[in-house]
Amino acid sequence: MDWQRAQTYLITAFILVNLFLLIQIQETMEQKNASLAVDKISNTQIKSLLTDNKIELDVPRPKDVDELKIWQGTPSKIEGWQELDHGYQKRFNHPSIVVQNKQQLITKLTKEVPYFSEYQLQSKPHKLTGKWVFVQHIDGRPLYDGRVEVEVINNQIRSMYMIHYNLQETTQNVAVTDFNTALYNLINHTAGDKTQHIKRIQLGYQSQAYNNNTSLFIPVWRFQLDNKHYDVHAISFGSVKNVEVVK
Repeated sequence: MDWQRAQTYLITAFILVNLFLLIQIQETMEQKNASLAVDKISNTQIKSLLTDNKIELDVPRPKDVDELKIWQGTPSKIEGWQELDHGYQKRFNHPSIVVQNKQQLITKLTKEVPYFSEYQLQSKPHKLTGKWVFVQHIDGRPLYDGRVEVEVINNQIRSMYMIHYNLQETTQNVAVTDFNTALYNLINHTAGDKTQHIKRIQLGYQSQAYNNNTSLFIPVWRFQLDNKHYDVHAISFGSVKNVEVVK
C-alpha cells in the first residue's frame, strides 16, 4: 500500500470535511441573522429571550397587523382654555366641579372637554383622587400625543390639560413590524438583572413633526414594563432608535 498517497487522501478528506462544517455553520448563522432581519423571530426564540433576561409577560400576546394607515394632523384650537406652548389648560378654584365617582367624572368631562367622545381612558389613580389620563383614538387605536389629563383632589376637578388633533388620512399604508420583533427590540433595550413584568401592550400612533405645524402619525408598539413605558417603532426608520422611553 502506498502510505504516502493514503495519507494525502486522508488529509484532503479532513480538510474538505472541515470546510463543509464551516460552510454549514456560516449558513446557519446567516439564516439566523436573516430571520431576525425579516421579522421572523419565532415564539420559541421569544420565550427563551424572556426567560434569559428575566422578563415576564403578564398580559396576552396581541394579534399581529399586516399594515396600518399613516395619518397627518394639526393641533386643534380650543376656545375658552388657556393656550400653552403645547396644548391647553383650564383650572378651577371657585366654584369647583364636584364629582363623587368615575361615572360622574365622565359625565362632567363630556360637557367640559371639547371632542371628548374621541378619547378613551388610558390610566387612572387607584381612587378618585389623582391624575386621570384619556387618549384620543383613531380607527380604534390610541393616538398617544392627543390626550386629556384631569387632576382630581378631594372629589373636585382642579385642573384639566388637553391637546386634540384634527386628522386627515394619507394615501400611504405601511407594513407593521410584528409583535415578536417589537418585543425582541424591547428586550435588547431593557434587559437587566432584576425580574421585570410587561403589564400592558398596545399598537397605536406616535406623532412625528412634519412642517407648518403639521405632524405625521406613525405606528408604534407601546409597552408598559413595570412602571415605565416604552415606544417601539413599528416601521423602519433607518438609523433612528427603535425604542424610546415615554416621558
